[in-house]
Amino acid sequence: MKNEDIQQAIVLYQVLQQHAQGLEQQITAYSQRQFEMQSSKEAITDLEKAKANNEILVTLGSGFYVTGSVKDKTSLHTTIGAGYVTKKPVKDAIALIETQLKTVDEFLEKANAEFEQTTTKIQEMTPVIQMALQTMQKE
Repeated sequence: MKNEDIQQAIVLYQVLQQHAQGLEQQITAYSQRQFEMQSSKEAITDLEKAKANNEILVTLGSGFYVTGSVKDKTSLHTTIGAGYVTKKPVKDAIALIETQLKTVDEFLEKANAEFEQTTTKIQEMTPVIQMALQTMQKE
């Protein structure tokens, strides 16, 4: 292998490693989002089963809660972007979460497949890169 070819292989190897790291970060972030969405779906489903005026803990974020009561279990409020909130029937909210979950699931499937392909290429290149570097050091 020529020195130019070795250098190009090393650059490609580094690019693949960086790509794999980026994919891994995206997979982690989307997996967290998927978990949050599934938790929200479960909470909304549980809300439908709650009795009117039952006391519940309402999250304020960052581990803070306030005691509240369920007055209307047929609808809830959701953000629609740019700081706006809208009221939705519970069934519509569940359908929205299911649609979003499907999108996240599809992304994760594609990202995991791409990550697997990238790591396979890296594993295939590793011995070639190591041998090329050893050859360069001997010269």
